[in-house]
Formats: sequence, C-alpha cells, structure tokens
Amino acid sequence: MTARRTLGIVLLTAALLLLLRTWWYDHNRMAAHAPIRDGILDLRGADLSAQRPISLDGQWAFYPASLPSEDGELSSGEAARVLLDVPGNWRPALDASRLAVLPPNFGFGTYRLLIMVDPHEGRDLGLRSTQTYMSSVMYVNGRRLGGSGSPAANASAYTPGIVPYSAYFEDDGSGVIDVRVGVANFFDTTAGGMRTALSFGSRESIERIALASAGLQLLVCVVAGLHLLNAGLLFLVGFRNRGLLLFAALNVCTLTMVLSQDDMLLGRIAPIGDPSLLKLALMMPALVFASLLAFAAHIQADSGRYRLIRISVVCCLGIAIYFWINPTMDGFDSALNLVLFLGGGAVLFYYLYRATRSGRPGAIYLLAGATGVFCNAVGASTQTQLDSTKTFYAFDLLFAFLMFGAYWFRHYAMLLKDMRAATDKLRQADKEKDDFLASTSHELKNPLHGMLGIAQSVLDGSRAKLDDRSQRKIELMLSVGRRMSMLLSDLMDLSAFKMSVIRIHPAPVDLHAVVTGVTDMLADMAIGKNLRMTNRISPDFPPVLADENRLIQILYNLLHNALKFTERGTIDVSAAIEAGYVRIAVADSGPGIPAEALNRIFEPYEQGAAGAAYAGGLGIGLSIGKQLAALHGGALTASSSPGKGTVFTLSLPHADFAASLRPPYEEALEETAAAADETGGGLAYRLERAEAETEVARQGKIRILAVDDDPVNLDVLEGLLSPEGYELATARSAKDALLRLEQGKWDLLISDVMMPNMSGYELTRIVRSRFPLAELPILLLTARNHPEDIASGFRAGANDYLAKPVEPTELRYRVKALTDLRQSVRERLRFEAAWLQAQIQPHFLFNTLNTIAALGEVDTDRMRALLFEFGNYLKASFDFRNSDLLVPLERELNLVRSYLYIKQERFPDRIRVQWDVDDSQSHAPVPPLSVQTLVENAVRHGILKRPLGGTVCIRAKRTDGGLEITITDDGAGIDASTLERLQDNRLDKESGIGLINTDRRLRQLFGTGLALESGPDGTTVSFIARDIRS
Repeated sequence: MTARRTLGIVLLTAALLLLLRTWWYDHNRMAAHAPIRDGILDLRGADLSAQRPISLDGQWAFYPASLPSEDGELSSGEAARVLLDVPGNWRPALDASRLAVLPPNFGFGTYRLLIMVDPHEGRDLGLRSTQTYMSSVMYVNGRRLGGSGSPAANASAYTPGIVPYSAYFEDDGSGVIDVRVGVANFFDTTAGGMRTALSFGSRESIERIALASAGLQLLVCVVAGLHLLNAGLLFLVGFRNRGLLLFAALNVCTLTMVLSQDDMLLGRIAPIGDPSLLKLALMMPALVFASLLAFAAHIQADSGRYRLIRISVVCCLGIAIYFWINPTMDGFDSALNLVLFLGGGAVLFYYLYRATRSGRPGAIYLLAGATGVFCNAVGASTQTQLDSTKTFYAFDLLFAFLMFGAYWFRHYAMLLKDMRAATDKLRQADKEKDDFLASTSHELKNPLHGMLGIAQSVLDGSRAKLDDRSQRKIELMLSVGRRMSMLLSDLMDLSAFKMSVIRIHPAPVDLHAVVTGVTDMLADMAIGKNLRMTNRISPDFPPVLADENRLIQILYNLLHNALKFTERGTIDVSAAIEAGYVRIAVADSGPGIPAEALNRIFEPYEQGAAGAAYAGGLGIGLSIGKQLAALHGGALTASSSPGKGTVFTLSLPHADFAASLRPPYEEALEETAAAADETGGGLAYRLERAEAETEVARQGKIRILAVDDDPVNLDVLEGLLSPEGYELATARSAKDALLRLEQGKWDLLISDVMMPNMSGYELTRIVRSRFPLAELPILLLTARNHPEDIASGFRAGANDYLAKPVEPTELRYRVKALTDLRQSVRERLRFEAAWLQAQIQPHFLFNTLNTIAALGEVDTDRMRALLFEFGNYLKASFDFRNSDLLVPLERELNLVRSYLYIKQERFPDRIRVQWDVDDSQSHAPVPPLSVQTLVENAVRHGILKRPLGGTVCIRAKRTDGGLEITITDDGAGIDASTLERLQDNRLDKESGIGLINTDRRLRQLFGTGLALESGPDGTTVSFIARDIRS
C-alpha cells in the first residue's frame, strides 16, 4: 500500500472518530442554567424534572483547612471563606492558607454551594460526583449522603478515593439546598480539589447518566472479554500462535483499564481498596501500550528490525511498575504519561505503518485499531475540559476492537483459504496416490502371479533335481510372493473403500462354520509354534447378519495378525450376544500393544509398536476390517495389556434366522430358475445336454454328494444339477457326508467351505486320505475367491473351486469336467485290470505247456485234466466281462481254481490249498480279477519262496460290513519296510502293478482298499466287498 493511501486512511479514521466524539459531547450536553456567583445558584423557575441534569460549574465558596463535622457544620467561620472556580485547581486557595507548608496541592477543605429552588416538598433530587481529588464526602442540608475515600486533616488518617458516586435526597420544601463537599488530597501534587463539576437534577436524570456510563464501560468489557475468549479457545484447540497470546494480553489490559477508570467498576466487582484501584488506573494505559507494541513487534518479527519496539515495550513496563510502587503522584508522573502517549504512540504507528506499507496481510486493520486506541487516550485526557456529561465514552475502543477482530478474522480467513488450497492439493495428491496404488497393485498382480506360477512349476517339476537349500529358497520366494499378493489385494480393497465402490450383501451367516473354516485356512501358520487356536463358539450359536465373504476377510485378518505376533500360548475365538449385537472376540496371549499405539492401529499403514514392521505387512488389514465392520452397522475395537495379550472385538448385528430364512430361500430358487432358463435357451446348450443325458443313460446315473449346512444352498444345487440327469444326494454336515461316503460309491463330492464343527477344508483332507484325486473329485464352494482361500482348498486336496454365488453355466461345466474325469479313471482301471490278466506272462505259458507235454508221456488222464483247466483259465483271462465293475464271486473263484490247479500240477508237493467259502455267497458281487490277483501274489511271492512250499487259505464270509474275502499264506512274508509302505497306502510299481490296480479299484468302489498283515510265518491280505448300489 502506498504511503499516501496509508496516511490517508489513518487521518480519515482519526477524523471520523473525532467527529463522532464531538457529536457525542454535543448530544449529551448538560442543561443550561444561571451562572453560579458567590457560591449561590438561583434555579427558581427552572424545570428540574427535565431529561438532562445541570452541571454545577461556576464560582463556589471554599473553606480551606476545614472539613464538615458529622452534622455538616464547618470548623472555620465565614472569615476563611474564599471563592474558587469549579472545575479548577484549589492550589491558590491552599497557598494562601496555613497549608502552604505542605507539598503543592496537598491539603483539605470544603466546597459549599447554595442552590435556590422553587419550594416543592417530596420531589426526588440527586447529585453526582465524578472526579474529586483525592477523597471526598458530601453533605446536603446537613445530612451526609455519600463520599469516596476518607478525607482527613492529615495524611495518616486520610484514605484516597476517586470512585464516582451519586447522592439522592428529597426536597424539604425550604427552597434552599445547601451542598457541602469536604475534600482532602495527600496523594497527587499536580492537582487537587473538584476537577469536574457536580451534576444536579432529578433522581431519574442522575441515575440515567450513571447507568449510561457504567453500561458503556461494561459493553467495552464484554467485547474485550469475547475477544479474549476467542483467542483463548483458538490457542487451546491448536492454533499455537504467539500473536494470540499477545492479543489476549491486550484484551486483559484493556478490560482492566476500563474497569479501573471513570466509574471504577472494578472496585465494586472485586474487593480492591481505593489506593490499589488508583494505582491500577494509572498503570493500565502503560500496559495497554506495552501489549500493543509487543503485538506490533510480533507481526514484524520476520523483518528483523524491531529493536526499538522492544525497547519501547520495556519502557512501558517500567512506567507501569513505577506507577505501582510510587506512593504519591507528582509532576514526574505527568511527564511519564506524556512520554508514554507521545513516544509509545509514535513507535507504534511507525511500525504498523511500515507493516502496512510492506504489504503485511491485515496490518491496515491493526493501524486503524491503534488509531482508535490513541484517539481514546487523547479524548480521555481532554474530557475534563470538553465533556460536561462526565459519562464514559466507549466508541473509540469499540472501533479499535472491531479493527482487531477484523484483523484476526482476515488472518484466519486467509489461513483457512490457504488450508483449503493445501487440503485440495492433498486430496488431489491422495487421490492420485490411491489411483497409483490401485493401478500399480493391479499391474503388479499379473507379473507376480506369473512369477509365482513359474516358481511353483520349477519346484514341482524339478524337486528331485534340486538340493534342499535350493528348494528352501524357492519355497521362501513363493511364501514372500503370496504375502505380496495378499498385500496387493489389501491395497486394492483400501482403494475401493476410498472410492466408495465396496458393497456388502448381508444375510444370516453361521458364525461357528465361518470361524472353523478360517482357522483351518490358517492352520499352517501355527506349525512350528507352541500355539493353539481354539474356536470356542458353539455350533448352535445364533447366526449373524453379515456378508459372508467380508466376514471371512475380517476374521482372516484378525487371526492372521494374532498368529503373526504370537509365538506361544493360545488364540481363542469366542462370541456372545449383547443388546442385539454379536460380540466376536479374538483373544491372543501375545506381547500386547502399547497404550500409545492402541488408538492408531486402525489407521491405514499403522503397525502399532515400532517393532511390528518387522513382522511384515503394510498395516492396512485392521483399517480395512474396521471399515468393513462399519459397513455392516457394527464396530471393531481393541483392548490390550502389554505382556498379557490383545483382544479384538467385532460387533455385528444379530440375525433372526427363522424369520430371515424364507425370503433368501425363495429368492435363491427364483434366481436359480431364471438363470437356468436363460442359460438353457441356446441350441448348443440343448445339444450338449442331450449328449450328457445319453452318456448318463449309457453308463448309469452319475452320483454326486453335496455337503452344506445351509438348506438354501443345497436346494439351489439340486435345482441346477438334477435336470442334468445327475443323481444328487445331500448332507447337512461333514460328519453326515463321511457316513454317506461309507455307504455307497460317488462320482463327485461338492462341499461348502464354511461349515460348523468340521470345515470343508478338514472334510477334504479326510476324504483325500482315502480317495486319490482322480478316484473321487472334490469341488469346493467358497464365499471368496482370494488366492489364500483357493490355495487352502488345493492344499487340502480339492480338485476345483467355485466362488459363491455360483453361476449356473460355470457350475455345470465344472461338474461335467470332474465327473468326466472320474468316469475316465474308472474306465482306465477296469480296462487296466482286464489288460493285465490278458497279458499272461510268457514263462507261465511255457511252463504250463511243458507240464502238459511231460504228462502226455506218463499220465494222459492228468494231461487231459490239465488241458481242460488251462483252457478254462485262458477263456476267463480273455473274457470281455473283465471290464465290468463287478462280477459274481463264483465266476472269480472258478478262475482261481483253474490257476491253482495248473500251479499244483507243476508243484504238487509245494502248493497246498484250503477253501473256506460260504456257498450262499456265490452270487455276491466282487470286482473282477481281484481274488485271483491276490491268490497269484500269495503263491508266487509267498509259499513258492520257501523250498518246501506252503498253504494258501481262501476264505469268503458274510460280515456286518459286507462280504469279507481273506487270502492267507504261510510263505516267506513281507519285509518290514515294504509292509510299512503298504500299510500306509503308499503302493508303488515296486509292489506290483496288479496290487496297485486292485487296491485302487477297491477304494473306488467300496471306500477302503486292501488290508495287509505279514510276519515271518506268512501274510494275510483281505478286503470287504460292501453292499453298494450299482
């Protein structure tokens, strides 16, 4: 801002304030009256009930060295009477009296005025005294009506006081009002006596000017108090600006100055004596200037040129201290006041002028406000001469506070504008960061999955060629890669939250089943730790209303964190119902979380304690969990004690399963029917479906066992698969599914992952321990298709997976692929068995023919019998029915008899046979070439290994579980290592391809394979042909 414009604003402000003060003086001027002469005022004929009082200025009678007695009488006579102008200084009268030996203006005396009025008995009149130095007492018609301080004849008995006061009385009707004011001054050497004239008028007019003066002072105090409150609140809430403290100090000083001057209201509010009140009135202007100068120094602090203003602040503080400790007031005090006003004002204006010229934001408001303060100081010093109202003038200070407030409003408006601009930039940067993270996460996933696939293929394909160190490094690389994949998924979820694109689909969810599934998914992390995970939620616990996919994600993150930071002890998951909410608690016995970090762990990228970063992760799992809980209408909280563990509590709405079951059930069936109609409308699909039905009709219905604890899901599967010609059976639990697997043969198992008591993962592991991948395919249905969920399913032994809700076409094709695989494996095993029997070993054929030739020389009858049995054996070996699933037991035993007859003819003394077969079981179904393979193995590898041979016992007996067939020999037995491998179901080609095929077919058909027992005295091999549906 230019110098001319700045100076113009200052001058214009001062001129406007001066005009306003002039108008105020004129508007509130006292009523005119006859002059006071010789101590007499004639008001006869005057209207004392007028709105304006009368200023009693004129020639009063003064009695030096005389004070009124208790009845108002003077100790000196009329001879001592002198005339003094009021307002004015009483020094001339004191100098002419015996008090001339005292310091200037020290002394005492009495002012007297006779007021002649029209007799009017009973009317209320009043007098008001404002500045009577330095103590006074007022008598009217001989009665004491008021005073300030305690006037006395000596300094030791006197108490100073210049607090304005009013005196009210009734007109006695005499027509004369005798006013006597006793005054004493032993404090101020510069002036004394009545510095302002008394005001006289009706009680109402006197009260009006008293209330107006006090009211204006209180108005300024309220404004200063509000500014002080605002400054304090701003400082407390975080705006640590030193200027706020200086502004608060300015408000305190101004408020105290206003209360200690003019009507001196501070003496009425607080128990402060008149001497202290006088000292406060003297020192507070200096403190106001000191705070203003300090504030000016603050806004110019970065200029480095404020030494002079600091000196001025110190001088103002020194002046204030001097006023406080000085027992009297003399000419030096007046000089100090003059220096304060002129010097302090000049320095203040200089610096504020410079701040305005330099373009300091808002400095012009401070300059205008300082102008208001300076105008108030000048006006106060001239008020005695110019203002007859003796009321407090507030508008200069109000204007100053208005300007100071405007400065701070502008300051914080600019600050808010800058903050908004910075916030917009931060938001834009945050959005760009989120976009970058989302796009980067998406772009990183593809090469990462490629790298993981390559590493996994290298590990699987070259495990035998890699040493242990290389395998561990590749496994470590896979582990780190999977962790990075999880982090990328979390980053994508976090970005989705920021863009508000995540939606949930709440439905009643079995909490026990979900927790069981999640603990199974994370069971591998507990391996190698002295740690136990426990699901303490009852299987019959009421359902929660949640999105199953997101609930799994929350619990997975909580349990994953607990496993990551807990090395030993327990991790317990429990639940309780409180006030309509389910409180799910995940408690661990880990190191706990420090109190200072507990409030930050739910913020993105926070990892709690400083050492937590070494455990891995980005610290966003808990943040995502908390936001997901909020989407469900719940909450996620944490409590922890360092060294005692941590408890995370997830609150979710409680679902009334019975009331909410029917709508989802009907909706699911409607969606299934609509999807089936939509999918089944095409010609290609109808042709494929016809081909599938033809294939099912040719081979017999494909049997599928579906396992899910939710009847809605089972009905959906039945609605999708039954029209395809599949025979679908259902089970409501994993235990029920295992029982159904024992009772029949199945082509496919479809299982939900999250089930109570036993999860789909655990069921898969149990089933896979009995059935290889190809013999009983398993399709898992999971609520999530995240890599960790899929990996958990494949590690358990699943063949495939589908994410719920299932898409009908995808489900049909995956089921068809798995059942086709099952049928192909079944066909391969049957034809393999037939092929094995057809591949008669050459040495067996040659040995049999040599035996026939030898018998032709010595015993033709035996030769014919041997030829007959050999023909039966060949005919049975090449029978097309060997590719059937089952054949009658009698047919299988006929083949065995032919084989044993041939062997006994060759080794008549080394092979003995015992039969223990229930004739009623001759038509019982058994797998073809099963008994013959076991008998041949017992002969070749058992009894013929001994020089003297041995006995083969063949038993077939009905038991509760089915037809038990046992082949026992007393041959050489099986060595311990081979037996252990066989008992652990680890058959391989070294054990014989015939046994491999037989064991697989038995497991495929009956769920159990061969049972072996062996020792030095022989071997027993058995199996049970269960009663199954064809």
